[in-house]
Amino acid sequence: MVHDGKPIPHKDKAIESKSWQAGWWDLQPLSERFYRPLEWSQSSIIFCAHPVQPLVTARHFSSSKQFVISPPTHVVSVPTSYCPPSLISVAPSDDWLFAYFPGRNVEGVGVLWTRGPQIDNWTIKESWPIAHGAAPVAASWLGQAREWVSGTTPGSATRLPPRGPRPPVSDPTLLLVNQNQNITVCYFRQYVQSMRFLTCSTAQPTVTGEGQTRSADSTSTGIKQCFKAAIGLGYNGVDFSVNGETSILIAMRSHYVPPPINNLPHYSTVDAGLPEGIKSLLPLEMRSLEWENWGEETIINLFEVQFLYNGERFGLSAEPLQPVLGCDKTLVGLDFICLPPSVDVSNSPLLQRKANERPSFYLISSYLDFDNYDSPPKSELMSHSITRLLTPGQIALGHAWVCLNTIFIRGYPIQLSQKIQKTASRSFTQSIVAYVLPPPIRRQFEQDNVLAGILDLSGTVPPAHPNPRSTPTGSTRVLNLSVLPLHKTSTVADRKQY
Repeated sequence: MVHDGKPIPHKDKAIESKSWQAGWWDLQPLSERFYRPLEWSQSSIIFCAHPVQPLVTARHFSSSKQFVISPPTHVVSVPTSYCPPSLISVAPSDDWLFAYFPGRNVEGVGVLWTRGPQIDNWTIKESWPIAHGAAPVAASWLGQAREWVSGTTPGSATRLPPRGPRPPVSDPTLLLVNQNQNITVCYFRQYVQSMRFLTCSTAQPTVTGEGQTRSADSTSTGIKQCFKAAIGLGYNGVDFSVNGETSILIAMRSHYVPPPINNLPHYSTVDAGLPEGIKSLLPLEMRSLEWENWGEETIINLFEVQFLYNGERFGLSAEPLQPVLGCDKTLVGLDFICLPPSVDVSNSPLLQRKANERPSFYLISSYLDFDNYDSPPKSELMSHSITRLLTPGQIALGHAWVCLNTIFIRGYPIQLSQKIQKTASRSFTQSIVAYVLPPPIRRQFEQDNVLAGILDLSGTVPPAHPNPRSTPTGSTRVLNLSVLPLHKTSTVADRKQY
């Protein structure tokens, strides 16, 4: 990534500084979507994918000694048939680990491990095949433990509300967003040894339950595939303590790819010389063979997913929401930043929410624009706030979407809705946004900040070290989500270099 530039004269002419300049080809991998997954657990174990083999490697951050998480026997016996894992997810409790191994001309494999008494002791609990086109692209664990943070008085501690739905009779419960735009819940019911699966389509409002047959498109290799997804598990605010928060937000970015020829039995019967008016009547799958239609969508699709339970069977529902528009550049990052509630339990929940409409989520997306590939790309960071509202009676549609929840406060029905709106955007010309992460929550009333990894496009090597073993190429910044410029109180510690 470092290319020598012209030396910069120094006061002491005997020592000169060297400059470096990044080219667009150095940053192209950010847009190729093939990242080696890396997970840092609560107990400071770093899990990552092996560079070339279908293995998960791990080590404690204070040690340089690695250990291997053993994959299933059929993966070890034919390692050339499987790729390194493309998705790794560890449960917040540190006792469950999931990984997906893509297959080469065979079906991929999803594997679930459970941890033993030592940090390097992991046993396979379950493994299952995953069809082509249905690979998971995002994962999240339901029923997470509540977080401890500093209280309002010095020396005190308090627990934040739980996040997301809490399945009553399953542990663990893993939520997956699949490449075919389906949602899959993998779970073990209590006192049942085998894993169960519940799949729900997001193509249209859908409700599915245990015992129902899987939808026909659940293993389809359709031309529209999700390549980036984010899962938002909101905090259960004190104003929803009656029946808790059961909604999950899903954000997806998809792209159109050519379908396999063997999936199009009528491909050879299409006359390429048909008039344009006749071509427009052809099915979308046929018209998509034109290369102009391939590539990323220009929107981010949003969905509301609910985890249902009637006392006997589990259920899953998905409802499409109003998409986020104006996202026509190459997507690099997509994340939900979930904010803890700041409502005082001593006052009326309805009055507090009306007086303080603080967003419960921020959807953060980052983009790259390579233009004509004759200069380094331009980077853009965009935030959309998602505010939970309490609305009595009918809800006016517009930018708000309506949840399926209805709670009762003092006997009056209150419907829950969300208002989604763009709050800020920021362009970077001399640097690139490489990643965005939620900051660690240390206080109950945390400010709406986010950590951003910024890569510089050029720099200099310190003159005191003409041949250093490493040189800073970027920094970690604190950004305010509502405006996105650098945080006003950022210090040297906030701008840690790497």
